[in-house]
Amino acid sequence: MSKGFSEKLEEFIEENSKVAQNVSAGIVRSAPINDPNFIHYVWLLGLKTSYENKYLDVLGRQEVEKRFPLTRFWRYYTKGIQTFSGIGKTFECEKPTTKGYEKFLEPYADYMIGGLSGEDFAAKAIESFKRRNSQKRMTDWKSLDGDAMKPVLWDLRKASITMRAQQNGGHNSGSSAASIVTP
Repeated sequence: MSKGFSEKLEEFIEENSKVAQNVSAGIVRSAPINDPNFIHYVWLLGLKTSYENKYLDVLGRQEVEKRFPLTRFWRYYTKGIQTFSGIGKTFECEKPTTKGYEKFLEPYADYMIGGLSGEDFAAKAIESFKRRNSQKRMTDWKSLDGDAMKPVLWDLRKASITMRAQQNGGHNSGSSAASIVTP
Protein backbone atom coordinates (compact mmCIF):
# COMPACT_ATOMS: atom_id res chain seq x y z
CA MET A 1 0.00 0.00 0.00
CA SER A 2 1.16 3.46 -0.70
CA LYS A 3 2.57 5.89 1.80
CA GLY A 4 -0.42 8.11 1.05
CA PHE A 5 -2.79 5.50 2.49
CA SER A 6 -0.88 5.41 5.78
CA GLU A 7 -1.01 9.19 6.04
CA LYS A 8 -4.74 9.23 5.28
CA LEU A 9 -5.37 6.55 7.90
CA GLU A 10 -3.38 8.54 10.48
CA GLU A 11 -5.41 11.65 9.60
CA PHE A 12 -8.66 9.68 9.93
CA ILE A 13 -7.62 8.35 13.35
CA GLU A 14 -6.79 11.88 14.56
CA GLU A 15 -10.14 13.29 13.42
CA ASN A 16 -12.08 10.27 14.66
CA SER A 17 -10.43 10.63 18.06
CA LYS A 18 -11.60 14.25 18.28
CA VAL A 19 -15.16 13.23 17.40
CA ALA A 20 -15.10 10.53 20.12
CA GLN A 21 -13.80 13.05 22.66
CA ASN A 22 -16.68 15.36 21.74
CA VAL A 23 -19.18 12.53 22.23
CA SER A 24 -17.66 11.88 25.66
CA ALA A 25 -18.15 15.57 26.47
CA GLY A 26 -21.80 15.36 25.40
CA ILE A 27 -21.28 17.15 22.08
CA VAL A 28 -22.68 14.91 19.36
CA ARG A 29 -22.41 16.52 15.94
CA SER A 30 -21.30 13.39 14.14
CA ALA A 31 -20.70 9.74 14.90
CA PRO A 32 -17.22 8.44 15.58
CA ILE A 33 -16.32 5.30 13.68
CA ASN A 34 -16.04 2.48 16.21
CA ASP A 35 -15.64 -0.39 13.76
CA PRO A 36 -13.08 -2.81 15.23
CA ASN A 37 -11.97 -3.84 11.73
CA PHE A 38 -9.97 -0.63 11.23
CA ILE A 39 -7.35 -1.80 13.73
CA HIS A 40 -6.24 -4.45 11.24
CA TYR A 41 -5.11 -1.72 8.84
CA VAL A 42 -3.22 0.00 11.66
CA TRP A 43 -1.40 -3.25 12.47
CA LEU A 44 -0.79 -4.20 8.85
CA LEU A 45 0.71 -0.83 8.00
CA GLY A 46 2.77 -0.77 11.18
CA LEU A 47 1.54 2.67 12.22
CA LYS A 48 3.00 4.21 15.34
CA THR A 49 1.69 2.93 18.65
CA SER A 50 0.17 6.35 19.32
CA TYR A 51 -2.29 5.83 16.44
CA GLU A 52 -3.12 2.34 17.62
CA ASN A 53 -3.77 3.71 21.11
CA LYS A 54 -5.96 6.55 19.80
CA TYR A 55 -8.15 4.14 17.87
CA LEU A 56 -8.29 1.73 20.81
CA ASP A 57 -9.35 4.66 22.97
CA VAL A 58 -12.32 5.25 20.65
CA LEU A 59 -13.24 1.55 20.84
CA GLY A 60 -13.02 1.63 24.63
CA ARG A 61 -15.07 4.76 25.31
CA GLN A 62 -18.26 3.88 27.14
CA GLU A 63 -20.03 6.99 25.88
CA VAL A 64 -19.32 5.96 22.28
CA GLU A 65 -20.48 2.39 22.93
CA LYS A 66 -23.66 3.67 24.60
CA ARG A 67 -24.63 5.92 21.68
CA PHE A 68 -23.25 3.70 18.90
CA PRO A 69 -23.50 0.15 20.25
CA LEU A 70 -21.79 -2.92 18.86
CA THR A 71 -23.32 -6.38 18.79
CA ARG A 72 -22.26 -8.87 21.48
CA PHE A 73 -19.85 -10.53 19.07
CA TRP A 74 -18.19 -7.25 18.09
CA ARG A 75 -17.86 -6.25 21.75
CA TYR A 76 -16.11 -9.60 22.31
CA TYR A 77 -13.92 -9.00 19.25
CA THR A 78 -13.06 -5.51 20.57
CA LYS A 79 -12.08 -6.96 23.97
CA GLY A 80 -9.80 -9.32 22.07
CA ILE A 81 -8.18 -6.42 20.22
CA GLN A 82 -7.66 -4.50 23.45
CA THR A 83 -6.17 -7.54 25.20
CA PHE A 84 -4.00 -8.46 22.23
CA SER A 85 -2.68 -4.90 22.01
CA GLY A 86 -1.62 -5.07 25.63
CA ILE A 87 -4.00 -2.40 26.92
CA GLY A 88 -6.70 -4.76 28.09
CA LYS A 89 -7.03 -5.21 31.82
CA THR A 90 -7.80 -8.50 33.47
CA PHE A 91 -11.45 -9.22 32.84
CA GLU A 92 -13.88 -12.01 32.28
CA CYS A 93 -15.38 -11.91 28.86
CA GLU A 94 -18.46 -13.91 28.08
CA LYS A 95 -18.04 -15.54 24.72
CA PRO A 96 -21.17 -14.88 22.69
CA THR A 97 -22.92 -17.48 20.63
CA THR A 98 -21.84 -16.79 17.07
CA LYS A 99 -24.17 -16.89 14.13
CA GLY A 100 -23.88 -16.28 10.43
CA TYR A 101 -20.72 -14.59 9.24
CA GLU A 102 -19.48 -14.18 12.83
CA LYS A 103 -18.64 -17.90 12.90
CA PHE A 104 -15.92 -17.25 10.33
CA LEU A 105 -14.39 -14.52 12.50
CA GLU A 106 -14.54 -16.43 15.79
CA PRO A 107 -11.00 -17.91 15.62
CA TYR A 108 -9.48 -14.43 15.23
CA ALA A 109 -11.34 -13.09 18.26
CA ASP A 110 -10.57 -16.21 20.30
CA TYR A 111 -6.85 -15.95 19.56
CA MET A 112 -6.64 -12.25 20.34
CA ILE A 113 -8.46 -12.70 23.64
CA GLY A 114 -6.12 -15.55 24.55
CA GLY A 115 -8.34 -18.59 23.99
CA LEU A 116 -6.24 -20.24 21.26
CA SER A 117 -2.58 -21.09 20.88
CA GLY A 118 -0.68 -19.73 17.89
CA GLU A 119 -0.72 -23.16 16.21
CA ASP A 120 -4.46 -23.63 16.73
CA PHE A 121 -5.10 -20.10 15.52
CA ALA A 122 -3.07 -20.62 12.33
CA ALA A 123 -4.95 -23.81 11.47
CA LYS A 124 -8.39 -22.38 12.28
CA ALA A 125 -7.68 -19.12 10.40
CA ILE A 126 -6.67 -21.03 7.26
CA GLU A 127 -9.81 -23.17 7.46
CA SER A 128 -12.01 -20.12 8.10
CA PHE A 129 -10.48 -18.27 5.16
CA LYS A 130 -11.15 -21.19 2.79
CA ARG A 131 -14.71 -21.70 4.05
CA ARG A 132 -15.80 -18.06 3.95
CA ASN A 133 -14.38 -17.51 0.47
CA SER A 134 -16.27 -20.48 -0.93
CA GLN A 135 -19.63 -20.15 0.84
CA LYS A 136 -22.54 -18.68 -1.11
CA ARG A 137 -25.11 -18.07 1.66
CA MET A 138 -23.67 -14.89 3.17
CA THR A 139 -22.24 -11.73 1.65
CA ASP A 140 -19.13 -9.94 2.86
CA TRP A 141 -20.54 -6.42 2.48
CA LYS A 142 -17.28 -4.73 3.48
CA SER A 143 -15.19 -6.88 1.11
CA LEU A 144 -12.58 -7.52 3.82
CA ASP A 145 -13.00 -11.24 4.26
CA GLY A 146 -14.47 -12.53 1.01
CA ASP A 147 -17.31 -14.74 -0.07
CA ALA A 148 -17.99 -16.98 -3.08
CA MET A 149 -19.16 -14.07 -5.24
CA LYS A 150 -16.17 -11.84 -4.39
CA PRO A 151 -13.41 -13.98 -2.89
CA VAL A 152 -10.32 -12.24 -1.55
CA LEU A 153 -6.80 -13.42 -2.32
CA TRP A 154 -5.27 -13.15 1.14
CA ASP A 155 -6.41 -13.07 4.73
CA LEU A 156 -6.12 -9.46 5.95
CA ARG A 157 -7.03 -10.41 9.51
CA LYS A 158 -4.51 -13.24 9.81
CA ALA A 159 -1.74 -11.15 8.22
CA SER A 160 -2.33 -8.17 10.51
CA ILE A 161 -2.71 -10.28 13.65
CA THR A 162 0.48 -12.16 12.78
CA MET A 163 2.34 -8.87 12.30
CA ARG A 164 1.06 -7.57 15.65
CA ALA A 165 1.99 -10.87 17.35
CA GLN A 166 5.55 -10.43 16.05
CA GLN A 167 5.61 -6.98 17.66
CA ASN A 168 4.47 -8.71 20.87
CA GLY A 169 7.58 -10.90 20.68
CA GLY A 170 6.02 -13.63 18.56
CA HIS A 171 3.09 -14.39 20.82
CA ASN A 172 -0.31 -13.24 21.94
CA SER A 173 0.32 -10.67 24.69
CA GLY A 174 -3.19 -11.12 25.99
CA SER A 175 -3.04 -14.84 26.61
CA SER A 176 -2.97 -14.39 30.37
CA ALA A 177 -5.00 -11.18 30.57
CA ALA A 178 -8.45 -12.58 29.98
CA SER A 179 -10.50 -15.60 30.70
CA ILE A 180 -13.28 -16.65 28.41
CA VAL A 181 -16.58 -17.64 29.98
CA THR A 182 -18.65 -19.82 27.72
CA PRO A 183 -22.40 -19.62 28.22
